[in-house]
Amino acid sequence: MQFLPHPRTLLRLGLLSHLALVLLALPLAAQQDLFVSPFGDDLSGTGSTAAPYRTVSKANSLALTPGDRILIAPGTYSPADGETFPLVLGDGVSLIGPPTGSATIDGSGVLTPLIVIGTTTAITRFEHLRFLGEGVVLFVFGNPQELIVADCSFLGGRRAIDRDFAGDNSILTVERCFLLDMTEYGIHWQVTASGAGALVVNVTDCVITGKNLSVNGLDITGVGGTDFTVNLQRNSVENFNTGLFLGLTGSSSAANFSGTVSDNSFVKEDGSGIEVRLASIGPGVASADMDVAFRHNLLEKNADFGADIRLSANGATSTCQITSAFRGNTVQLNSKSGLYFRETEILGGSCLTAPDLGGGPDPTMGANTFAFNDDNYQSGAEFDLRLESDDDVSAQGNWWFVWTSEEILALGLPFLETEVNAHILDGMDNPLTGTVDFSSYLHGDLLFGTVPAQIVGDGISSTTLVASAGSLFVPGAGIQPSLLTVNGLEVLIFTVSPAGLTLDFIAPHIDLIGGGDAIILVTLPAGQTGSTTQSVVFTSDKGRLECFIATAAFGDPMALELDALRQWRDDVLLQTPLGQMLVRCYYWLSPPLARWIEQSPLRREVTRTLLRPLIDCVASGQAH
Repeated sequence: MQFLPHPRTLLRLGLLSHLALVLLALPLAAQQDLFVSPFGDDLSGTGSTAAPYRTVSKANSLALTPGDRILIAPGTYSPADGETFPLVLGDGVSLIGPPTGSATIDGSGVLTPLIVIGTTTAITRFEHLRFLGEGVVLFVFGNPQELIVADCSFLGGRRAIDRDFAGDNSILTVERCFLLDMTEYGIHWQVTASGAGALVVNVTDCVITGKNLSVNGLDITGVGGTDFTVNLQRNSVENFNTGLFLGLTGSSSAANFSGTVSDNSFVKEDGSGIEVRLASIGPGVASADMDVAFRHNLLEKNADFGADIRLSANGATSTCQITSAFRGNTVQLNSKSGLYFRETEILGGSCLTAPDLGGGPDPTMGANTFAFNDDNYQSGAEFDLRLESDDDVSAQGNWWFVWTSEEILALGLPFLETEVNAHILDGMDNPLTGTVDFSSYLHGDLLFGTVPAQIVGDGISSTTLVASAGSLFVPGAGIQPSLLTVNGLEVLIFTVSPAGLTLDFIAPHIDLIGGGDAIILVTLPAGQTGSTTQSVVFTSDKGRLECFIATAAFGDPMALELDALRQWRDDVLLQTPLGQMLVRCYYWLSPPLARWIEQSPLRREVTRTLLRPLIDCVASGQAH
């Protein structure tokens, strides 16, 4: 087994010398593509497509210019195949695998197969590759202008992508990658800024799984004057201690987290789905701020908290604050609190805990779902939203689920707000706890009645859904329904009353013929649903529904031929479940066919000819 010393030891052993040689060579060489294939030859090859090298190591020894690319054919590249690990890639040198097929960099048993040496002047790419390694698979040493890892797989190893050093500016972009069965971190990106650093981390459309419940899936931390922008979208992170850890310490300068964390899932972590640690430490003017937008994330089945967010300010000149917006997140089935905000002020330090969970500076509703957090709910030990701060928090328009028998009884409803205060929101641990504005909340199932109580099944009916207490619809503010269906048929046009208490729409009649019940389903943007069942009546006023195809054929909805068909429909077909199904199918399929028929005299004549035997048969039956 081949081992590599700690990265700081590597620094002493000469990596800076390697970097210096690379930089000296920059003006002397032109950019080049070097080809590698298992069928190539390091001695006779030239690195061309016709004569590729056998090993990546050989190509790498000749790739000295930013922009050089090593293009790798399908196959396996390991020490057994002649590779020399670690592969130390120079500034801006990229490894590109085939878009189809598999190219595997097999560093099994090697502590660090790949090392990237970068500056802020070049972009390094790893694309379409499969990596195996014993320890840190891809270690970044330096400040690459941007490191792009796309469409790659990391299987096993301690850490897939790791960076831990002093630096000021760099960009990491990881997209459409699989980081599976990590025994430590999936991505560990830690920076100590020597000045006012600007660092960006983009991770999108990745799957990250772990095998060690004491470390973090995504670990992004900064110390010093670090301006961190994180864009984490559509990732799935599972089976770590913490799915996402964001840490920032400002010392004698300002440090800031901004960006977006959206549409991710952080589930089944041994600790929390998300952890945030913000700290500012004097004696100079120091601050640590966060205004990252958290939107539409799933925080589910974590052993501790959905999200655990802590602020600490130490020293009279130190400040720390979070003003992040939380919108449309689902926080459910976590063993402790859903969202937990807490602050510590030491020696005159000042914290501002003011997350916007709806209705704050951004006036839109929160539309977050909080459901079944705390495995011992009746003890009052944990809460869906827990606040240990003397600051006020806006949390309007969120969806709160309650589950104990007492709370179910309380839904009847004058005691709801008392129940929300007692069981959903924590105001007991700290006598200085601020207030939480949870107005315009939704609770339990979406509750509404209908006016009128019945829908007319053989005509067009105007219907109003009337929201019960606590179930407001808010037009244009995040809680307006995204979908309304009646018996599975989508209602395309509906309106919300100015007060948010009612939804008005036209009940589609096509799927309601024959009476029975209609299930009205309302779906909100964050995925919450509510339904009600409304009875459907079939009036005695025969003939209100058009026979579309027959009308198109005969040209007159009052034609005598149509009367026979309507009576047969009403008296025979609609009296049996099978007949009702046939009528529903007819009214679903016939309008476009009728429009096609009425556009042509020939089509109308052919249709009349086809319908007459049926009309005669029906009329004969009615006569008897």
